[in-house]
Amino acid sequence: MNLGRFRTLRLSGFVNGVALLVWDCRRDNNSYFALWNPATREFKVVRPRRPRSDRKRHGDIIALGFDPKSNNFKVIRSINYEDVTGRLLCICKYELYSLNKDTWKSIENPLPRIEIASSADFCGRYFNGVSYWSCISLEAPHSYMILSFDFSSEVLKVHDPPVALDYTQYCCVTKYMDSLAFIYGENDDASNLCVISVMSGIDVDNQGFPSSWKYLFTIRPFSLGSPFSFHALLMDGHMLFTINVDHRMESIL
Repeated sequence: MNLGRFRTLRLSGFVNGVALLVWDCRRDNNSYFALWNPATREFKVVRPRRPRSDRKRHGDIIALGFDPKSNNFKVIRSINYEDVTGRLLCICKYELYSLNKDTWKSIENPLPRIEIASSADFCGRYFNGVSYWSCISLEAPHSYMILSFDFSSEVLKVHDPPVALDYTQYCCVTKYMDSLAFIYGENDDASNLCVISVMSGIDVDNQGFPSSWKYLFTIRPFSLGSPFSFHALLMDGHMLFTINVDHRMESIL
């Protein structure tokens, strides 16, 4: 692979021993991805379904998942273009790639107008066959929601988070220990804190989305005045976050 042709190359998921690599190509202004199995050294480059438009594209999500019912790896991606005036259309098109069939298909989008809350969230968080993203409703009152995609049923849904949040706050969906977790920050003159809730139940009739959450703990003081993402629970018990500070990503423990 000649990295000189690419703007970026990033790891956007690792599921059941298979990695999803994503990059943008300078030559044709398209986004590409590849599936890589480090153990077997298999590497498959997947071309996009359609050429990228000359119009600017905003907020693509791309996520790798595994469908245990069909024993198949799948990749979901969204495309959202600006119009000729530069206004964001916010009417996403969703596409699904099947490794077994080596084909793309369109996914029905019954969702309200939303956008992914942070660029750190575009690859989502994969948990038990479902990928999750934190997103913001573009309709008033512009509150946070959780987007989910079930790789077996191939259904997109949006759900309310465990607490109501507006766009002035920051949150992320992630994995903590062996559970799905929702982390959010509150910043005001009185307090800086980070609250963590974990999933305590799954509604199997609702495409795997948590039917209930359990409050876990609060970290204080913890300044979250900018977008952040939880990355890992380290072996010594510390929690690793990255935050966007003056357009620079910094890690904190």
